[in-house]
Amino acid sequence: MLDSYTIIFAACGALTVALYYATQVPKTSSDASSLDSKRTPEFDTFQRTWLGVYLLAMFSDWLQGPYAYALHSSLGFTSSQIAILSLVGFGSSMIFGTFVGSISDSIGRKKMSLVFVLLYTLAALTKLSSAYSILCIGRVLSGMATSLLISVLEAWMVCAHNKRKFPAELISDTFSKATAGNGLCAVFAGLVADQLCAYWGFAAPFVFACVPLVILGVIVHLYWDENTGVDSNTPENDPTARKSIIQQLLEIFQTTPHILALGLAQSLFEGAMYTFVFLWSPTLSDVTTLPGKDLPYGRIFATFMVMISFGSYLFGYIVRNFDILIIPFIIHALAGFSMVLASWLAHTNEFIVLAFFLLFEMTCGMFWPTYGTLRSAHIQEAQRATVSTIFRIPLNLFVVVLLFQTDKLSSQTMFIICGCAHFGSLLCYSLFYFKSQQAKSAKTD
Repeated sequence: MLDSYTIIFAACGALTVALYYATQVPKTSSDASSLDSKRTPEFDTFQRTWLGVYLLAMFSDWLQGPYAYALHSSLGFTSSQIAILSLVGFGSSMIFGTFVGSISDSIGRKKMSLVFVLLYTLAALTKLSSAYSILCIGRVLSGMATSLLISVLEAWMVCAHNKRKFPAELISDTFSKATAGNGLCAVFAGLVADQLCAYWGFAAPFVFACVPLVILGVIVHLYWDENTGVDSNTPENDPTARKSIIQQLLEIFQTTPHILALGLAQSLFEGAMYTFVFLWSPTLSDVTTLPGKDLPYGRIFATFMVMISFGSYLFGYIVRNFDILIIPFIIHALAGFSMVLASWLAHTNEFIVLAFFLLFEMTCGMFWPTYGTLRSAHIQEAQRATVSTIFRIPLNLFVVVLLFQTDKLSSQTMFIICGCAHFGSLLCYSLFYFKSQQAKSAKTD
């Protein structure tokens, strides 16, 4: 007999498949010609190549996520020692992220994509050691690699897309497919990781994660051309080319303050999202009616990833029919309400709480392609990777501060904080929206 969690997983999967096929059928012939006619065989090849690299990177990342705590616990480390390892990773990403982003913009995104492969491979291999110092070094390398993962792959794609003069409207299609594929990769990675651990132990997923990393490294080396944030038409003696990264960023935020508002909106959302990763399993465990609190965490996680795919397909539908600038208002409002209501109802029924968790995961699926498209349109090419990594500084700080308070704050309180962060995102995005509209009107005048 099927249990409730299996039925929920199947229902979410069916809804996602139905939405996928619904979004593949244009409403009218004019809809088909408006977007599909802009696709060319060259663009399709470009998109498939980049998506292959991106999804291999995310598959490797997802392989390493589910069993990190179990591996460290099996080595005899205490919960506080494991928490410190997590803090080292977030701290590394926060400190080194700015530098690796600026280096990517200056020396090339292809080169730094290969550096990402090297760093993440070395980080994965440190899991073969039981020495705490080696594991800390691995977390430092992992934090640096994560900063590159979220910046250089996207920066390379947007720059290459524009250099090839593909239609700007197709960037949102690429981000939507990347988000949907990422959700499916997460489900598949969880299943693969389960089997690897069953046969070879908790370190096996980390070692196996090196395989997709090597494959994507080969693809990048063979098929990617180099691009940087430096305009080839800019004279070498141009004084703007010699500005420090701090000077460039201050100039960006002074001349276009709406970009800072966009970055804060993104950081608050992602900070609350990463905090949610630490909250959902103990929260459901506290309210479950299952004997022994034996929750099927694998199926719940897989359901979350399916809802991320659902959200990405929903984004694809909305962006075809409405202005993309409206979507973040929906995302941040729903995310905030889902966290606040999950807190208020945390001790009622596990399936009510799960429903709000699924709603939140849907907003995550809408968030990634929406903000990817907004970044591609509003961030200057010269500082694309740098600004993207700087956006992560507040989110890493947010997560680090909350992780230090996990022993002092209840899960309900942390959910309220996450909800407030999402409403803060809504406020910041509102500021971005109105400032960008004013700038657009002034430019038109």
